[in-house]
Amino acid sequence: MLNRRQRGWIGIDLGTRAVKIAQVERTGSSVRLSRAVILRRAGSSLNPGNTAARHEHASDDIQCALSLDRRFSGRRAACVLPMLDSDLRTMSIPAGGADEFRSMIAAELASHLEGTIDEHVFDFWEDGPSAASSPAAPNVRVLSAKRSVALRLGAEVAQAGLSCEVLDGVP
Repeated sequence: MLNRRQRGWIGIDLGTRAVKIAQVERTGSSVRLSRAVILRRAGSSLNPGNTAARHEHASDDIQCALSLDRRFSGRRAACVLPMLDSDLRTMSIPAGGADEFRSMIAAELASHLEGTIDEHVFDFWEDGPSAASSPAAPNVRVLSAKRSVALRLGAEVAQAGLSCEVLDGVP
């Protein structure tokens, strides 16, 4: 079985105007796109500020896109939030342990977000120091979203018959 093919997760980009679904396939050391579908969303003329309306029929849109190519395999999905539903920012946070670092980011983020920090989910990655900050204060990129939006998207993906294992946003 030297050329055994292995399919990856189903990638779902639930954009404001279209749903994009793709799956890669690994054969040996090479990876190639094996499936891809782009479906214009029926509600693409909706008010972009209305988050609930944008996600109201997401499971229908995902199922419809999957039905356009029945060769998608597996049920594990990696999903990308629409840019309108996420917030990306750069912060300068002093060095510290992992838990302390995350707490400092949460405190800084809370001062910029609408609502409490508990109403949001976030992740971060270090971006390295810049000329404007000291080496003790690395630049950090933080991607956040309202928890209700993240949970709703996960539920819509589940309703479409998939399991959202990873949720990300577009930087």
